Amino acid sequence: MAEQLIGTWGCVHGPEGAIPEDRRLFERERLSGVTMPCVAQDEGSLTLDCRGAFTVRVLPGSFVPRETPDFVWGQPVRITAKGVDATVSEICWHGNEGRYFYHVVDSDGRRLKKRYWADELEGR
Repeated sequence: MAEQLIGTWGCVHGPEGAIPEDRRLFERERLSGVTMPCVAQDEGSLTLDCRGAFTVRVLPGSFVPRETPDFVWGQPVRITAKGVDATVSEICWHGNEGRYFYHVVDSDGRRLKKRYWADELEGR
């Protein structure tokens, strides 16, 4: 039996990792390297959740598992140094640092330019 990956987070590098029917979606949404959770698994594919907006199916051998992030999309957070409330809009993996950083939007939906590490944010 294959390793159970449902509930794990990871990414796929390159559209060739998507199943043929989902490659156009993978390319259009620029999902190469994007960290997503695996929400379903069958013998020929894994289904990954992309920002809670849609799913994409990938080949099991192309999925690179990562640790679970501290925050998820849409989660309200506070930027501790500024005392500003925000919402997580994107989860990114920093290869050299070996940890996640986050992009957030303010209460008006504007993306803040700075990237934030988990220790700069607190959940609300």
